[in-house]
Amino acid sequence: MWKYRLPRTHHGELLRRAREKAKTRDLKTLARWLGRLHSADAAQVLESLPADQRTEVFRLLKHGAAVPVLLESRSEVHRALIADLSDREIAALVSDVPADNAVRILEMVSRSRREEIVSLIPDRLQERFRLMLDYPQSAIGRRMTRRVPIVVGPDATVEDAVNLLRAERERYVSIETVFVVDQDQLLIGVLALSRLVIADRDQTMGALMEPPPVPVHPESDQGEVARLFAAYNLLTLPVLDETGHLLGAVTVDDIVDIITAENTKEILRLGGVSGEGQLGPYWSGSVIQVVRRRFSWIILLFLAETLTGTVLRGFQNEIQAVVALSFFIPLVLSTGGNTGSQSVTTIIRGLALGEVNWNDWWRAVRRESYTGLLLGLALGVVGFLRVMLWGQPAPIATTIALTVVVITIWANAVGAVIPLAASRLRLDPAVLSAPFIATFVDATGLLIYFSIAKVVLNLHGAPS
Repeated sequence: MWKYRLPRTHHGELLRRAREKAKTRDLKTLARWLGRLHSADAAQVLESLPADQRTEVFRLLKHGAAVPVLLESRSEVHRALIADLSDREIAALVSDVPADNAVRILEMVSRSRREEIVSLIPDRLQERFRLMLDYPQSAIGRRMTRRVPIVVGPDATVEDAVNLLRAERERYVSIETVFVVDQDQLLIGVLALSRLVIADRDQTMGALMEPPPVPVHPESDQGEVARLFAAYNLLTLPVLDETGHLLGAVTVDDIVDIITAENTKEILRLGGVSGEGQLGPYWSGSVIQVVRRRFSWIILLFLAETLTGTVLRGFQNEIQAVVALSFFIPLVLSTGGNTGSQSVTTIIRGLALGEVNWNDWWRAVRRESYTGLLLGLALGVVGFLRVMLWGQPAPIATTIALTVVVITIWANAVGAVIPLAASRLRLDPAVLSAPFIATFVDATGLLIYFSIAKVVLNLHGAPS
């Protein structure tokens, strides 16, 4: 049945209508109505229902609609629904959907319960599910599907392939690419649907097919496969075993989900937030859960910032002699922190895309240092003029200008080294770099600031 997607602006009306239907307790009608909606809209409506009605309505959905709605739901709603369903109900759900979607559902249950559910699934599916679940959680094998067009033999004609597509159209989750294999299931070529439909029906697949794109192994990392999709503008990608046999394919809709999850984790790690991506959207999860996930990094950075106080105490005589120096501490520290964060973000992006690695560390440091020099010179001129406009003497303005130049070069260089070093040590660059750069640059920036101040003000005679 055709399913329509409501514009985002209509979601308020959508939820209002759902609440009205829920009040009547006519849950069968509500379930039929949800079944006609796009799964993303239906999931949002389901999430808005009281917990007791939510499970009851979900049970009334047909399997073809229930699984997409379940997968579109927020993680905590997803888990709650799975917890409320019996093993037999979950087994019935996963038996009627593509294997990659079934695995996503089974990942939500404990290992012991998962085994019980798989034992209730038809025998023809048990081995496939167990094989996919045996792959590491980050492996692309957990996201591959066999529900793609596979034509046997290069001598098959276009008419044969089109007849196959028509006969099996309800089974496929993607028909953008037709895979051509030999009698032993070895992949020998691929053919885009766009070329297939305009070809003469008597032409053979061998005459039309192209060499397979970059194949991947089922244990390949999902993030690496996502980068291949981006690099080669792919819609599907074959998954092969070590001998070249076609095991399945990865489709672009799964890659979008992978990229979304990876980006969420990276953004949270850049802010020093551990595991908050598991909470789902911003408004989901309790405040206590949020605090628990943020506290470890916050307390670590809080204690690390005491280094800044130690540096200040070491230069208390200089601050007492020239009180004006204290006015500009936030300026020089924020300049270092901001430029260092830009450098860190750029290098982490390069690492994520495979554009830089540890072997490029000196080249990256040179590049970022030169960038810092140019930025520092521009900021130094602005800083000098601004300090002079505030009525401070020239030695103070010179101190600020020189400090800005040096600290910008330093912060950019450190921002290049930290993520590369973390990657070399097999640590997560995103987790370590962004929180560390601000703390480290604060402490070292003060050293740079007061060291320059001692030299400049002594040369010119510090004002009293």
